[in-house]
Amino acid sequence: MNIEYTSPPVEKRLFNFSATDVSGVAKFEAYLNGKLLWSEECPDPPCHEQLRLPDGLAGNTLLIVGSDDKEEQELMFFINDDGKGIHQETRIQVRDRTQ
Repeated sequence: MNIEYTSPPVEKRLFNFSATDVSGVAKFEAYLNGKLLWSEECPDPPCHEQLRLPDGLAGNTLLIVGSDDKEEQELMFFINDDGKGIHQETRIQVRDRTQ
């Protein structure tokens, strides 16, 4: 799975991302400071997702988790109010779901 985004998350705006090279059904979850904010399934890739971020989130952490039949990816952002959110390295965990 390959998750891409065009711009970092900003409060009061839509955060858009997409996933390609998905194996099977993709599931996405968004966590704000560790609490589940949003979840969605995409049964027919490629997947184009978006979520609206409320006001007052500057300084918070947003974690996007995407998973399919083969792997799980995590993208973590520090939300900023000026559009320059800090993206941390993508973490990928390959799963063997054949067992």
